[in-house]
Amino acid sequence: LRRRADALLTWMEGIDDIVVTDRTFRRLAFDRNTERYRPAVALARLIILNYQPDVQRGGHDVLAILFDMNDLFEKYILRQLKRAASGFAGRVEGQGQGEQRFWSASGATRHIRPDIVVTLRGPEGTHETVVLDTKWKLPTSAHPDDADLKQMYAYNRQFGANRSFLIYPRVDARDDVGGRFESPTHDPAASHGCGMWFLNLFDVGELTKKVGAQVLERLEKNQPKAA
Repeated sequence: LRRRADALLTWMEGIDDIVVTDRTFRRLAFDRNTERYRPAVALARLIILNYQPDVQRGGHDVLAILFDMNDLFEKYILRQLKRAASGFAGRVEGQGQGEQRFWSASGATRHIRPDIVVTLRGPEGTHETVVLDTKWKLPTSAHPDDADLKQMYAYNRQFGANRSFLIYPRVDARDDVGGRFESPTHDPAASHGCGMWFLNLFDVGELTKKVGAQVLERLEKNQPKAA
């Protein structure tokens, strides 16, 4: 943006700097040829005059920018994982929103979609699937919520994962949690688990660029040994 702004300055040579006030904008007149600039001028007025929206209704329209933080958090973690994967010499592959059909009936189907599916490749063509599910919230207790655990249980079963992790932003000194699902009585050999990780998203006041590598390093470090 800085480079683009500097480039635009070449189109404004010879234009004098002036003191801009609210009166400056009130004096502007729009006609058929300039009406299309009205929204841009309205936004420029807010920026130049350092106005900001208030909780009370005012006499001017303002621009509202809203983000779905659940979606933004998921995409941020996935992007960081994909960037970090290049440093793992093909041992790691990450993808988002893998879809698996888990229920069907006449004329209807239901699909299950974890946020992130990571494949850890081992020697001699072996591989392990790990499911990551990002949560832009704080758990109500020191352990995962029941609904989240049931969701991860279904992910593990449908995607053949022995490990899955709920990923939350770190805002306090909560400890990570590791846990296992109890094997059903009809299938005592079934063994898989779900943990809860808290990630530091900031480093000296800025978004960290190491979160992807940190997640992948932890996954490899705790990777189950082949029998």
